[in-house]
Order: sequence, then structure tokens, then C-alpha cells
Amino acid sequence: MTLNKADGSKVPKTINIYLLRHGKTVGEPALYGHTDIEVALERQAEICRCLLEEGLDFSAVQTSPLKRCSDLAKLIHAKKPELELAVKSDWKETYFGELDGVPFEQAKSSWDLLDAFWQAPKQNPLPKAEPLGDFYLRISASWDAFAKTVDKDTLIVCHGGTIRMILAK
Repeated sequence: MTLNKADGSKVPKTINIYLLRHGKTVGEPALYGHTDIEVALERQAEICRCLLEEGLDFSAVQTSPLKRCSDLAKLIHAKKPELELAVKSDWKETYFGELDGVPFEQAKSSWDLLDAFWQAPKQNPLPKAEPLGDFYLRISASWDAFAKTVDKDTLIVCHGGTIRMILAK
């Protein structure tokens, strides 16, 4: 985006994008991709309080539709109702297939698959999961579309994997 100086020349406008990962979920340890699990309300309130104390000057919030993100975004919006709030499925975490949301304690028979995935996720996708390359392409396309239209400082509340893909882009 550009602005005009008094002399008519163009000056690029700096737009800040803030990426915020949701807090620790309440469920047993697992790979939570599309599984819609919550973060404790007290933790969400603490994250919201700390964020707002930072004094960042964003005027829009976008969030993944999954509760662990959208609950936090809605809490931020409740504290600052002047913010634009948009729920965007574009910012969802990757889908971990058959192991999505399965507590590690219950997935012991799949431990070799999980270990291989953690060592080299691109070469060792989980059964019926979104391949890492597809996840990257999905987030990259979402980021490109967002970058073409964003016109104000924006906070994106999303997931660790989503943030990693944005940063890789």
C-alpha cells in the first residue's frame, strides 16, 4: 500500500501483522489438528490480558474457526469491540488424519509412525493426513490472498503449524 507525500511522491505504508498461537489445550497430549479442543478459560483470559498490555496497535483480528483460537479472538474482541473480527477457515491447523486428536497414550501401536513423522514429516505422512506439502500450499495460498488485501495492522490468532508455514513462506 502506498500513501502520497505532500510533494505527491509515494511512500509505502507499513502494515504490521501479528501472529498469535493459542494456549495449551485442555486435552490429553495428542496431535490436535482439526480436532476442536478448547483452552482453559483462565488461560485464554491471561493470554488476552498479556496481549492487550503490550499495547500493540492492531485494528483487525482474524482467527481460525477452531475453539482454541476463536475463543481467544472473541475474548480479545470483547475487550476491544472496535476491532474488526473475522473467522477464517484458511488459518486452520493441518489435519493429522487417523491420529488427529488421538491421545498419545491410546496411540501406542502407532508410535513408530509418529516417530517417523516427527523425524521427517514430508517423507512420512500420517495415515489419511494432510500431506505437509499440501498444508504448505494451502497456507501459502491463504497468505498470498491475505497479503493482497490487508490494509490495516492485523492480529491473526492461529496454530503453531500454521505459523510455521507462514514463516516458511
